Amino acid sequence: LNEPGALFYAKAGSLYVSDPGGSPGRKLTEGPFDTQPAPSPDRSHVAFVRKANADDYGGDLWVLDLTPQIAPAGPPRRLVDPAALVHGSGGMPPMVAVPRWSPNGDQVAFVDNPTGGAVAGGVLLVAATDTGVLAPRPRQPAETAWVPFAAPDFAWAPDGRHIAWMNQRSDVRPTDVNVLTVGGDSSPLVAGTNAFSGSAYYYKGDDS
Repeated sequence: LNEPGALFYAKAGSLYVSDPGGSPGRKLTEGPFDTQPAPSPDRSHVAFVRKANADDYGGDLWVLDLTPQIAPAGPPRRLVDPAALVHGSGGMPPMVAVPRWSPNGDQVAFVDNPTGGAVAGGVLLVAATDTGVLAPRPRQPAETAWVPFAAPDFAWAPDGRHIAWMNQRSDVRPTDVNVLTVGGDSSPLVAGTNAFSGSAYYYKGDDS
């Protein structure tokens, strides 16, 4: 992943940074299978997924604190243990994936995948970056136990209070474009579309 002046990437089970971009990479973690690096907006942390096996879709969510020189400020810390989350996975191993920082860096959004990676994406959750405490999940309608089950292409709004997301699908049915109010409910913005990816956007809700 790119940040101004630096490139964070995974190689051979470890995280590296090239700073400035194009210079020889410096190893940040020792693995065994670290991937999906997500630097915080101020580059004082990098979130990443630590997997049990190289071929897994996801794993545990970890954070490495960084010095101003983009060097480890200490050992990495596990932010979210998927085994502690509520799952309806039917015996599938719990795993989290695709961490994304909020604009002000106080929260990380991610997906909790209950399918063993058979379907990409997962339950969209948000954790505080200092404690790992999860924001309350949206209320769940009776027809499903997993809301919102999001495609991995979700995006924070600049206000840091809303996330745009799309329903993950495993067939050709149309999908909805939704907005999640962090700690509150989720509602559709556009229903029945063929959308398949999202990007940063501005959303002004009634309480903004």
